[in-house]
Amino acid sequence: MGPLLRLLAGLFGGRALAHLGRRLALLAAGAGLALAGLGFLLTALYLGLAAGLGAPLAALFTGLLLALVAIILFLLAWRLQPPPPPPTGEALDVFAPLLARGARGRPVDMLLLALLAGMLAERLGRRRGR
Repeated sequence: MGPLLRLLAGLFGGRALAHLGRRLALLAAGAGLALAGLGFLLTALYLGLAAGLGAPLAALFTGLLLALVAIILFLLAWRLQPPPPPPTGEALDVFAPLLARGARGRPVDMLLLALLAGMLAERLGRRRGR
């Protein structure tokens, strides 16, 4: 067993890793079958168009359809917004090292500070909700 698999087995456990492997294999098989099905659909579209319009026009229409779908997918991906950051993300990142140093030196003071911060967050949250 390679070092990466040993690391993953240590992190997730043997049963979870086996479940993850089965799930990944099923997803890969499903994606492969979906691509094969899409290929058959495109072939049927091309052959149907070729019978009525001729091969060059059928290839043109099939290519235009694929390009249109690709452009729509690219536009959707371009407009996709990243998820909003958590409400306390950046402020907490700035104070995290400071709080960690204080927690080791004065745990009771840090506990009181956490209590005060929780009370303040509760009060501010109630005002926004109303």
